[in-house]
Amino acid sequence: MRPCHALFLAAGFFLAATVGACGGKPTAEDCKKFADHYVALMSADGFDAEGTRTIADGMKPKLIADCEKVSRASIECSLQAKTMDEIAKCESDDALSK
Repeated sequence: MRPCHALFLAAGFFLAATVGACGGKPTAEDCKKFADHYVALMSADGFDAEGTRTIADGMKPKLIADCEKVSRASIECSLQAKTMDEIAKCESDDALSK
């Protein structure tokens, strides 16, 4: 996955989610774990791992802030994801459940 595609995916993931989804809200620790996991997956999925990691690391504060607006179930799903595409599926499943 190209870095800019992953950035748009991240933005879409969090902008599409709304507050109050079933499963409650993720904790601050859940959100930190999610941001770390997201950076690791994003870096592993691109052709420029170091450049992508730098971009993704810069996104961490926004990832954490936006994480608090989505369902805990979506974040738990994302933490189990092995690829960026699987994270996108978690977002899709979360949106469908609303």
